[in-house]
Amino acid sequence: MALSELTISKGGITVTIYARDIDDSFANKIFIINIPTTSNNQASGPQSPKIVDLLRLTRTIQINGFITADTVNSKTAAQVKKDLITILTGGTTAGGIITLNYDGLGRKLNTNSDATSISGYIEKLSFREDPKDEPSNSSTITDYAKFSVQITFVEGAVAS
Repeated sequence: MALSELTISKGGITVTIYARDIDDSFANKIFIINIPTTSNNQASGPQSPKIVDLLRLTRTIQINGFITADTVNSKTAAQVKKDLITILTGGTTAGGIITLNYDGLGRKLNTNSDATSISGYIEKLSFREDPKDEPSNSSTITDYAKFSVQITFVEGAVAS
């Protein structure tokens, strides 16, 4: 099974996620106006509703994967988990957005350009620790998974 590799970064901190599956979903807030049926027009049956589409789109990316020890930066899986929590809680910077890099993104939400990175925020982050001993030499076991991670990432910009 091939895994998708993506990165999440903010404030000089970058974490690699090895994704088992990625759900990329779009929601469009539309307004449905039901036309009332009066006694004068009941014979013609119910009226079709009118729909107003204001293109209020929300893109949500659900990531289900795992994090491992970072052998390049000599970090344990627990330190990588701490880095991901630091990104969620501000990334050691005031304000700003989080960058998600993944080559399977397709198009950005508000443009017609293809994208390999988008900006937004982590809405939800959860971990499940796999009860295993971390290897003493993680550089020899590159696919060792210590923590399963689930992330809900919402594309967006800073509100002004």
